This record gives sequence, C-alpha cells and structure tokens, in this order.
Amino acid sequence: MLTKPGGVTLSECLRKRKPAFIYAMLPGQEEMNFRLLCNDGLIFDFRHWRSLPSLSEAIVSVLRSPALARCLARVDEYHRALSATDPALALYERFLAAVPADQAPQRFLEMLGENVP
Repeated sequence: MLTKPGGVTLSECLRKRKPAFIYAMLPGQEEMNFRLLCNDGLIFDFRHWRSLPSLSEAIVSVLRSPALARCLARVDEYHRALSATDPALALYERFLAAVPADQAPQRFLEMLGENVP
C-alpha cells in the first residue's frame, strides 16, 4: 500500500501482512510512526518517490526482492511480540511494576486526568 504513516492504516497493513510504502508524512504522530516502524524494518521508505523514473516499477521491484521477505519476517516477529493478554491490562501491569505500591492508586488517577485530593 502506498500511503502516509497514519496509525490506523499502518495497523491494518501490519495486521494483514501487507507491505506499506510511505511517500510522505505530517509532522507529529505520523513522523513518530514512520521513524519507529522504519527503524524496525516494518515499512518501506518511499519519500523519494518524485525522483524515481517509475513509481510503480520501483514498488514492483521491492515486491520481487529479498527486501519484501525480510520485511514480512519482521512483521511476523512483531506479531509474536504482541501480548496475548488484554492490552489495557498489560499496560496497567507495566504501570504497577514501575510505581511504588503506596503511590499507585493516586498516580493512576492522575494519569487518567482525575482530580485527586
């Protein structure tokens, strides 16, 4: 898929094991998504698309190259690394492990934006 690195689009590409070719991004979240996934080898950097003689030939070339197999292997690793438990529970457990027990309830409510006396 030739796309920008929006969270929903990239999540769908990763879930369905479809290669994502990133041609541009907006500052902020899209930049962060791009950096993280590009560094992990989960997407293809096509920001240079305007300088290519043929964008479609460049994409087909990647699809026929060992780079695609490497990317899909990394996507498989990504899926194996995902927690089988409820993601919210996993985050809460990580939070509890990082905060002293006597501070956890107050810190958790603060994190949620609740007013704590």
